[in-house]
This record gives sequence, structure tokens and C-alpha cells, in this order.
Amino acid sequence: MEPEKLIAVGLISVIVIIGVVIGATYLTFDPGTSSNGDEDEAMAPDTDLGGLNLEAPNWGLLTSNDEILNLHDLRGKFVVVDLMQTGECQPCVEQTSHLKELHNDHGDNIEIISLSLILTDTVSRLAEYKSENDIPWFVGLDTSGVFGEYFNVQYVPTLVIIDDEGYFRWYHAGLWECDDMSETLSQLDR
Repeated sequence: MEPEKLIAVGLISVIVIIGVVIGATYLTFDPGTSSNGDEDEAMAPDTDLGGLNLEAPNWGLLTSNDEILNLHDLRGKFVVVDLMQTGECQPCVEQTSHLKELHNDHGDNIEIISLSLILTDTVSRLAEYKSENDIPWFVGLDTSGVFGEYFNVQYVPTLVIIDDEGYFRWYHAGLWECDDMSETLSQLDR
């Protein structure tokens, strides 16, 4: 083979290999897009949603007593939504203890909902979890994954606060202690 042709074939081979590597990297890289196709970055661990004017949809959520709880039925109080799992999740159990303290301190002014992100959970599993953990508030299922998808939830627990008018106000990923939740709620209630 002539040296010029050999150089051309070698150069084309290098270009093709580089293109394949770049293409494979691009196709397998998860840019953190939300499940609704938006190319926004994933939310920060604490995000103030107040300025976004996002009204919570009237999602119907299956509860541990086999009833549907509609979000709009809770308007008039701040709602703390605890996105968790019923399986082995020590942070979820610890979050429940912080929520119990919050419930004891502010129970008349807020509603709490713990929603399992495990979409295969049954009503009986939800009821068992509620009983095992002595939870006095609603325990339900993130029916059809609406919360998980809307917020692109990647960690449990994750908590979302909805204000008394039905607007998403705060997002918190990870364990959230009672004092910090109380402080955030008091700032949002102004």
C-alpha cells in the first residue's frame, strides 16, 4: 500500500475511533435531566420553590386505609410530604422520629403525609409500615410515581412543603431535623 493511502486510512481510523468514544460517552452520560424531559439540573438539597408559583396538582394518592387522598382536600394548612420507602431505610425511620416531633409541636397547623416511592407497595404493606412505626398521619403510596417524577427524587427521605393555598414552597433532599423544619415552616408562613 502506498504511504499516502496508509496515512489516510490510519487518520480515518483514528477519527472514527474518537467519534465512537465520544458518541458512546454522550449516549451513556446522565446529565441529570428530570423525568419529564426538561434539561434542568437536579434540584439542590434545599430549594425555595416560592418564587416559581408552582401550584400542586390535585394528585390522588392511595393511603394505608385503601382510600384516595386528594391533595386539594388538604388546602388551608401547610402540608409536609415525606417521600420515603417502606423497606430497609434507616434514614426514613429516623425522619419519621423528626416528623413525630414536628407533629407534636405543630400538629394543629400542618398536615403530614408519608408517601412510599416503592410503587409495588400494597395497601396492607402501607398499613403495616404505619403500624410498625406508630405513625399518626397519612401514610400512602406515591401513586403512579407522580411526586418522584415531578421532583426527580434521587434520595430518600426527601421532603416537600406545600403551603396553605396549595403551592409548592420548599424542597429538601435527605434527612431533615425537626428544628430545621420548624424554622423553615415559620419563615414560609409569613
